[in-house]
Amino acid sequence: MKILFIDLLSPIGHKNYDYGILKYLSELCKVDILVRNNFLELEKNKIYVNDINYIPDEFIPEILKEKYKNINFYKIKFRIMQCKCMKWIKKKFDIEAYDLIFFSSVDIISFAISTQNIKTRCVFVDHSISDIDYSYMKIFFWRHINKKIDVVVMEPYIKNYIRDIIKVHNKIWTVPHPLPSINVNNYNTVIKPQNKKVIFAPGLSNDEAFIDFIINNQEKIPRQYKIIIRSEIRSISLENIEVYNKRISDEEYYGTMTNSSYVLLPYDEKYNYKTSGVFFESSSFNKPMLINNNNTLKNYNDIYPELIKLFDGFDDFLVLLEKIKKDEFSPNLDMFDKVLFDYSDEVIKKHLLKMIEGSSSIR
Repeated sequence: MKILFIDLLSPIGHKNYDYGILKYLSELCKVDILVRNNFLELEKNKIYVNDINYIPDEFIPEILKEKYKNINFYKIKFRIMQCKCMKWIKKKFDIEAYDLIFFSSVDIISFAISTQNIKTRCVFVDHSISDIDYSYMKIFFWRHINKKIDVVVMEPYIKNYIRDIIKVHNKIWTVPHPLPSINVNNYNTVIKPQNKKVIFAPGLSNDEAFIDFIINNQEKIPRQYKIIIRSEIRSISLENIEVYNKRISDEEYYGTMTNSSYVLLPYDEKYNYKTSGVFFESSSFNKPMLINNNNTLKNYNDIYPELIKLFDGFDDFLVLLEKIKKDEFSPNLDMFDKVLFDYSDEVIKKHLLKMIEGSSSIR
């Protein structure tokens, strides 16, 4: 089988997703790739494909965003360019020569418009699916996708949401998010001495309002804990809080995770229908997690309850700290193994193979 793998948006933050999916697709099929120039390091990641071509920079949203400072104009412009990009693809490539086209990221509005007449079998992933809750326009276009195009989601509950709540009638495949490629043993000797028990929150999606809250309530944080948390907008060092806003090295990142007592995921209420790389990293390092239950990451607690403590908003986070101060949270190590199996090579390849073959979607 011959597959054309296209990352229409080629966002920097999704490179690891592309690597993970391509790793399996290239083992199962003959794969050609179409992505942003200088985007993927295939040989470095031991991914071998048949051919690779590049999407011109003029079509890439992240590059357009640097040019157009007005956000509303940018949203219109990049969608126009995405439609033009699809026309360019259809003109430049014989897409009917492929058995399947895998779109690994799309803007649902421009994608729905520009693929109405496509005949080749296609599947797509929308990494901004959470926007549906806040956009009637996106709901409209989700419901008007070419019915011959299949949807790929990363979790069964997302499939249920798209099918039962949004009422999308396209075939939907569940393909789990690949695990991050981490050799945990490389960081066992990386020691970052701390006089306190570390609660590490390295997520790029951390809620800035939550960070404000813990800074303003630092005196209520039990003194045996230190919170190390990533922010997009600030950097501050206090007695029991360290906020950083720049990328740190893998050694410092995973070294801190190795020596943390808990990993914290304080994402806001809009972080829905997504997975979290921090969740998978925490599982790889056998670290119990503290998760705000205001978003759909709380679904992980239904499946892996012995790894997670939920808190109900900012004030309840302080209550939870007092609880775990008195009664340390000891996770079930077998449950970490279950996470790593559920997102293992074996499982993802099984799901991808069913999707490629077009057999009944996985329930």
